[in-house]
Formats: sequence, C-alpha cells, structure tokens
Amino acid sequence: DCGEGLVYRVRRSDAELVATYRLGGCPNDVAAADGLVWVSVAGAREALVGIDVHTGEVIAEIDVAGPSAVATGSLFVGSQVDVITVYGDDGDLVGTWDFDHYGFGWARIHDVHVGFGVLWVSVEDEEGYWLMALDRDTGDQLETGEGAVWLPVPDSARLFRIDMRFPGDRGDQDDGSWDEVDPDEWAFEDDDEATGVAAAGGRVWVVHRSGRVTAGPADNPSRSMDLPGSYS
Repeated sequence: DCGEGLVYRVRRSDAELVATYRLGGCPNDVAAADGLVWVSVAGAREALVGIDVHTGEVIAEIDVAGPSAVATGSLFVGSQVDVITVYGDDGDLVGTWDFDHYGFGWARIHDVHVGFGVLWVSVEDEEGYWLMALDRDTGDQLETGEGAVWLPVPDSARLFRIDMRFPGDRGDQDDGSWDEVDPDEWAFEDDDEATGVAAAGGRVWVVHRSGRVTAGPADNPSRSMDLPGSYS
C-alpha cells in the first residue's frame, strides 16, 4: 500500500491477512529469501528494507536512491535513476550496473526478476517497454537477435525465445509488468542439449552438446539443418 506505506502479509492457504508492517515510505516491490522479506521502499525512506518473516522486525536496511524493484539470488535492486545495484548475501555492495552502458540515453527500471540463472529487467525508454536478459554475475547482456532473447535451457534439448519488446496491445503490459510474458519454446531431436545460440538475418544457429551446429528459421529453430563438421 504505497499511499499508507504498508506491506501486508497474507496466508497462502486461505488468503487471510495475518500481519501488517508500516515502513515509512512507498513499498513498490517485494522479494523473499532465507527467512527475510526484502522490500524496496521509495519516497521518504528510499531504502531496501529486510523484514524477518518470523518476528516482523526490520533487521536490515540498505540506503538506495529511488529503488523501484528488487530480486533475490544475491540482491538486485533496480532504481528510477537507471541503475541496478547488486548486494551480496551479507548486504555489502558488490557492484553497480549503469544503463548508459547498454545504449539507453534515458531509461527507467520497472521490474527485476531472477529465473533460469538470468537477471530479467523490464525497462522503459522513449520508445516503450523492453525486456533485457543480463548475466547475473557480470551484468553482461545475453545473446539477442531478431528482436528477442534466446536462452538455451540448461540440461535439456530446449530453446526459449522471449520478445525483447512488450507488444502494445497486451493489456497490463503497458506498465511493463510480467503477467503475460510467455516464452516461445522449441525442442530439438535426439535430446541433444543446446549450449549456445546466435540469431541474425532471420536465422538461428544453435550449438549442441554433441558438437554439432544446427541452423534454422527464427520463427521455428527446431526446423533446422545440421551444418557440416563438428564444433565445440
């Protein structure tokens, strides 16, 4: 509740309200890990606040300028000043990733989320809303091409394709939310794990665990042909 500066704890089994926490600012995102609920609080407080899930006490607080989103798996904090700040499990600063580095003249971070070992970032700029995939350890932008992020699924023969741009006609995505982000998925024959990918010119090249490389159309990479030779 941004207006009242409140965070509510709701029991999952029956949706009953069991606790209310007053944070003295506008809570705009929540993430939980290791017995703590981390809340990014903007407005008067401007901090990342850690609440003990058992006692309800605030046991950690990190000052952050304009926090707008938080994700766990380390602590990734997006801010309204175009920066992602990374903290370790002990709360110490690990690094800062400025979005000028990715070619944005102006950007606002709306959401961050960790999945498949990747840090996903919902970003707004002058042209609309975009989805970025960053290496969670280095901040490097992952493989993109043909307007999408291409993600080999670890330990499987599957490949995900996720649009970088939120289409304008998908309802609540007008605010950069995640509700309708569904990846396209393809499976390759012979259960040959996809370990690397590149996309350009309407085609997708996939490196497989066996050393073979396949090339197929961007709209259906599984409909592919093997390239001659073996690669590693």
